[in-house]
Amino acid sequence: MNASTSRSGRSSDHRTPCTPNEAAALADASLRDVVAAMLATAVARRVVVLDGPAPPWLPTSFEVVAQRGTGLDRRLAAAFADIGPTLVIAADTPQVRPDDLIGGLRALVTHDAVLGPSVDGGYWAIGLRKAQASAVHGVLMSTSHPLDAQRERLTALGLSGARSSMSAADQRLGRAAE
Repeated sequence: MNASTSRSGRSSDHRTPCTPNEAAALADASLRDVVAAMLATAVARRVVVLDGPAPPWLPTSFEVVAQRGTGLDRRLAAAFADIGPTLVIAADTPQVRPDDLIGGLRALVTHDAVLGPSVDGGYWAIGLRKAQASAVHGVLMSTSHPLDAQRERLTALGLSGARSSMSAADQRLGRAAE
């Protein structure tokens, strides 16, 4: 999971107007929900790539890696470089379920890359079977359609599965985000 520590003045929620304290509380609640889904997923390793100190409630079974880079594309590239092949999910996806995560991980067995599209033109998950910084570095994320840009990049690199391999989860998660 790629996340920022939830603290007043450092967290934002672009969906609703919030005070800094409300935004930090909302980000913390979302992070807790994603951590719960990760805990309920049978995997060998759970990693949080974090900007800031780990919250005291984070289970000790989680590995914490310091977030590096400026811009989401560079932070994702650094996360893949630090962790290796993995499925990275956004911390602001509290509706994610263990089955969604398992679906993405299973898709990586037969695909080079997987994406979980979101209704806002972005994506809630990206997985790479082989860590490759060029898969994400330089992809414009602060646009209205980062998903399209990401798909184009994956296709240009010849990575199979550039289209989402998690369609059932995508539809449910997309409806929940509306």
